[in-house]
Amino acid sequence: MLHQFSQNICPVCKEKADFKFIQDYESKDGEWSLYECLKCQVQFWLPFENPQAERYEKEVDYTSKLEILTKENYLSIVKDYWNMNQFLKYPLLKNLKGKKLLDIGCGTGEFLVVMQNLGYQVSGVDFNEKAVNFAKNHLDIENVYPDDVIKFLENKKEEYDVITAFEIIEHINNPKKLLELVYQTLKPGGYFALSLPNRERYWGKISPKIENWDFPYQHLTRWNLESLKRLTENHLFEVVITRKEIPTGWFMSRLRTLIESLLKRNKEPKVGPIERVRSNIGLKKYKFIKLFIKFVTYPLALFLFYVFKFEGADLYLLAKKK
Repeated sequence: MLHQFSQNICPVCKEKADFKFIQDYESKDGEWSLYECLKCQVQFWLPFENPQAERYEKEVDYTSKLEILTKENYLSIVKDYWNMNQFLKYPLLKNLKGKKLLDIGCGTGEFLVVMQNLGYQVSGVDFNEKAVNFAKNHLDIENVYPDDVIKFLENKKEEYDVITAFEIIEHINNPKKLLELVYQTLKPGGYFALSLPNRERYWGKISPKIENWDFPYQHLTRWNLESLKRLTENHLFEVVITRKEIPTGWFMSRLRTLIESLLKRNKEPKVGPIERVRSNIGLKKYKFIKLFIKFVTYPLALFLFYVFKFEGADLYLLAKKK
């Protein structure tokens, strides 16, 4: 193993525990070792260090979104993300007038636009200043802030009715503190919706060649549904809904890899795989291809999911403050 874990305190749950070594990983960005805490069941990479915001700002180019990000496309783009679509499928509040929603890790703000159109008073925070400026300048969202999410929440109390965190916790080097602050910041009876990658997807066979986004430096932790529920409930939340994604995305990810190899564009891409493909072939063509693949493969994906436990890429959890 590249990094020996000599402590007896879990960096995730902050409790005394035993640990199991999982694997080593090496790339041009460094060397890491993956361990699992046998108490909270969360897996974490050593060194357990979050990269600075400048790293994301340097390597992610949001200008490619300008070609497809129009007022007509906001809802379509948000629905393209399975996790955000789960939130839309299960409305939390009947009367949204005056209800305040905070999106943690809001990125370029498409989700906030959709929520604002539904009636929420929206706010967002992201440590990537480029993404926040994009949300302000191109989507005209006022209350978005470039800040560390922990620092942003520290001095707030019972301020929001809903807090969302899509694909954020796996980036953070203090998930326990984040959940404590989310609980503190929600109003009584408020909701917390979050999603993250499912480490048990595709029978747990996670390939750095196809899914390098789920390795360091970007992601520090790996979760299954049990570990996510346990940490959430340990912070006094009542779990309302949990969802595992059907593995239609497995077919889509292989298609994206094929398209990218055929296009033979940038060897070192500066945007995420979905954004890159949508930009290269156009949103309409992308949506058509995705719908076609889903139509053809969905019965097989359902069969694999329920019979062989072949799970999809994401987990979604909705919790309520007691």
